[in-house]
Amino acid sequence: MAKATALLTTGNAIAYLASLLVAPVLSRLYAPEDFGVLSVFTGIIGVLGVVAAGRYELAIPLAYRDGQEGHVLRLAAYITAGSSLVVLASALIFRGALGGLVGDANQLLLVVLLPVGMGLGALVTAMRYWHNSAGSFSTVARATGGQAVARASGQAAMGLSGLGSGGLVLGHVGGQLIALLTLIRAGLPKNSRGRTLEVARRYRRFPMLSAPGSLLTSVGLHGPPVVYAAYFGLVVSGLYGFAMAVLGLPTALLSQSISQVFYPTAARQEADPVQARRLIDQVTGVLLSIAIPVFGTLAVSGPWLFTAIFGSGWEAAGRYAQLLAPWLAVRFVVSPVSTYLFVVEQQDVALRISVIEAALRVAAVAIGIATASPELAIGLYSLASLGALIEWLRRVLLQVQSSVHQWMQHRAQPLIGTALVIVSGILLSRTSDVVGLLATVVSLTAIGLWIVWPYRQDLTGAASPGNVDGPSAP
Repeated sequence: MAKATALLTTGNAIAYLASLLVAPVLSRLYAPEDFGVLSVFTGIIGVLGVVAAGRYELAIPLAYRDGQEGHVLRLAAYITAGSSLVVLASALIFRGALGGLVGDANQLLLVVLLPVGMGLGALVTAMRYWHNSAGSFSTVARATGGQAVARASGQAAMGLSGLGSGGLVLGHVGGQLIALLTLIRAGLPKNSRGRTLEVARRYRRFPMLSAPGSLLTSVGLHGPPVVYAAYFGLVVSGLYGFAMAVLGLPTALLSQSISQVFYPTAARQEADPVQARRLIDQVTGVLLSIAIPVFGTLAVSGPWLFTAIFGSGWEAAGRYAQLLAPWLAVRFVVSPVSTYLFVVEQQDVALRISVIEAALRVAAVAIGIATASPELAIGLYSLASLGALIEWLRRVLLQVQSSVHQWMQHRAQPLIGTALVIVSGILLSRTSDVVGLLATVVSLTAIGLWIVWPYRQDLTGAASPGNVDGPSAP
C-alpha cells in the first residue's frame, strides 16, 4: 500500500503545487463574484455527479476479484451518458432559475457545460477506480497532475484575457477532459462486452442503497454554495467556495491518494477483521498526524494568512476557513476509511448516517438563513458535519470489532491539548488583525507540541541522569 500511496501522492503533489501556485494569481484576476459562479457550477455537478453512474463505480474493485470489472465499467459509462442527457434537458427547462442564481450573462454557459462537467467527472471517477484496481497507480497520478495543471493554466490564461467567470468554469471542465483522455489512452478493460444486465443485478445494492445516501451526503457537501448564492449572493458563495478550495488542497494532496488505495486494499482484506482494523488504524493515524498541524494553522490564522497571500479582498474567506477547519480536519482523517462500509456491503448503515447528516446540515444552514448570518450558517454547518463524521468513524470501527474509545486511547491527550491551544489562538486572532502573526506563532507552537508528543518518553528518558547513554527501550 505504501508504494501505491506514494505514486498517487506524487500526482496529487503536482496537483497541489499547481493549485497552490496559481491561487494567489487567480484571486487577483477574478472577483469573489466570479468564484461564486464557479462555486454554483461545481456545487451542482458535485451533487449530481456522485450518482451520475448509479454508484456502480464503487463496485469496480469488488468486481475485479471476479474478472467482471470491465462489464461494470461499461455499465457505469452507459448510465453516465443517460444521466448527462437528463441533466441537459433539466438545465434547459430550469434555465431561468440558473439565470437567477448566476446572472443572465452566465445562464447559457451553465446550461451547456453542466451536463458536460457532470459526465466528465463521473467517467473520470469510474476510470480511476478501474486503474487503481488494476494497480495502474502511475496512470492515475499522471491524470491527476495533468488535470490540475490544465485547470490552473487554463483559468489563469482566460483570466488574463478578461473572460471573467466563464474562464474559471471552462478551465475546470478543460482539466476534467485532460484527465479522462489520459486515463483512456492508458488502456481500457478487455472484458467489457456483454453481461451488462448480469452485473447490474449482481451489484444492485449500490444504486439501491448507496446512491440515495451518497446523494444526500453530496447535497450536504456541495449544496451550500448554491444555497448561499440564492440567499446571501454570489460574493458570499464565492468566498465560501474559495475557502473550501484552499482547505481542500491538503485533502487533494494525500487523503484522496490514500482513499484510492485503501478501498481496493480493504476489499481484499474483508475476510480478516484483524488485518482490516490494523489497516484502518494505520491510515487514520498517519492522516491525523498531518491534519492537526495543517488545519490547526488555518484554524488559528485563517484571516491573516488569506489577506497576506490572496489579497485584502479575501479576508472574509479566511474567517470562513477558520470555521470550516475543524470539520475538514476530521473529514481528512475519516473520509478515506468511511468507504469500508461499502466494502462490507453495509450500504443501509451508510444510508441511515447520510439521512441524519443531511438533516443536521439543513437545520444548520436554515438557522443561518433565518438570522441572515453567513458566518453562523457556516459555523453550524461545520459543527453538524463534524458530528456526522464521528458517527461514520464509529460505524466503521464497529465493523472491525473496535470502537472510538479504543481508537482514542493513545491519541486523547495530544488531541485535547492541541485543540485547547487552537481554540485560544482562534479567539486571539479574532480580537484584532494586528495579532494575526502572533496567532500564527501560537499555532506553530501547537504543531511542535503535536510532533514531539509521541516521542516524549524517549526524550525525557534521554535527558534523565539514569539514561545518559541513550533513550530507554520501549
